Amino acid sequence: VLAPGHGPFTWGRSPEEAVEHSVILEELARMAKLSADINGGKAPVLPEYMAEKHYMRKFGPEAYFYQNR
Repeated sequence: VLAPGHGPFTWGRSPEEAVEHSVILEELARMAKLSADINGGKAPVLPEYMAEKHYMRKFGPEAYFYQNR
């Protein structure tokens, strides 16, 4: 979770998992920064239909992303 005027919050089922999530968040932030730098300071925006597709494949009624979990 990113909170205005505050650092990020991460959590997990254990302290180790929360730290792992923090490391993942840092890597995502680094990739976002590099993407913005490559594109002249403007990161491309994912079209709404693609965001919806990826959300639904993970969390929708017919989700298939985590099928073996």
